[in-house]
Amino acid sequence: MNEEIHRGQLVKKAVSDSGLKISEIARKIGRSRRFIYIMFDKKDMPFHYMTKIGDVINHDFFAGTKSDHNNIPHLYQKEGYWKDKYLNLLEEHKELLKLHYLILEKKKGGNNSAFLNQETLQQHTMD
Repeated sequence: MNEEIHRGQLVKKAVSDSGLKISEIARKIGRSRRFIYIMFDKKDMPFHYMTKIGDVINHDFFAGTKSDHNNIPHLYQKEGYWKDKYLNLLEEHKELLKLHYLILEKKKGGNNSAFLNQETLQQHTMD
């Protein structure tokens, strides 16, 4: 049987074993003591908080696992990731706007209005 590990309780035990005070750990990760206790109650405590707390108490929660845990908090930190994502979304948005205005023009009627000319499309997509 494959039982899931309660991550919060795992971290709580490691924190207790470390001997560090909760207030000290909270201060070092920029959170409140209350937040730490809330995390202890989470069965699915986020990996990045496990990593942050682990760094403070000098404990590697992911030692011996198959995955490369060092990439978990930095998954989206690759250089240019968010810039590329933004530019791709911007291009997709522009294409959807073009389609939207083509449909609006077609609904307004007329045989010649089914397709907008390039100048009209640019006006609508530059706003």
